[in-house]
Amino acid sequence: NEQKALTELSQHGLYPTEWGGDTEVVRISGLTGQGVDNLLETLLLTAELQNYRTAVDIAADGICLESFRDEGRGPMAWCMVRRGTLKIGDTLLCGPAYGYVRAMYNDRGQEVKEAGPSTPVKVAGLSDVPGAGHHFFAVDDLDLAREVAEERRQKGRFDMLSRRGGPKSLEDFFAERDGTLRELPLIIKADTQGSIEAIKHELQKFEHPEVRIRMLHEAVGGVNESDVYLAASAGAIIIAFHVIPDDNAVNL
Repeated sequence: NEQKALTELSQHGLYPTEWGGDTEVVRISGLTGQGVDNLLETLLLTAELQNYRTAVDIAADGICLESFRDEGRGPMAWCMVRRGTLKIGDTLLCGPAYGYVRAMYNDRGQEVKEAGPSTPVKVAGLSDVPGAGHHFFAVDDLDLAREVAEERRQKGRFDMLSRRGGPKSLEDFFAERDGTLRELPLIIKADTQGSIEAIKHELQKFEHPEVRIRMLHEAVGGVNESDVYLAASAGAIIIAFHVIPDDNAVNL
């Protein structure tokens, strides 16, 4: 429904050029390829008319779009370079993760040595799986990157543990109905950040007169001991999507 889409855009202050506004609208289909050439042409023309430019010969920064844990290569992050040029061997700080860029892959799975502005690349070499939306920065000092990453992790742990409860199972939770509005804390572990966002989006639609859901913690990867200890201390339920717990977590 094109008119509905245009109307909703205008409600956010984005007025299409065909309605007299200054927002270019291109109708495309990823399925048939319709309009893709028009999209590329419009992007180039808009960049030229608006004189959009960015620096290339500086340390790279950008945004993590998606992340996951690869069985053979460890934490992987899809990153979009915003400014500068990201190169193999660069020291990277991304949210609570840090490390050297060991390898980069383009959208075709081919290994590349560097990535300039507006280039999406899959990066290997980080210490942990960063979150989608975290900004990354190429820095000179690995020790500084490690220190900042650790501070961010500690802050995240403090925020998670700031509200504690008693350990309980899902059965215990439902057995305690007393007619009042109660809070159900959840810990979500999933295979990718995209899966987490999708699950959170669906859970946010949940409305119930007696229960309110609270996201206590979410992360990419299997369920580990820390997740179980956190769940026990906060009275939370762990949801594992397309991941399995490690042996120690199972025993706990």
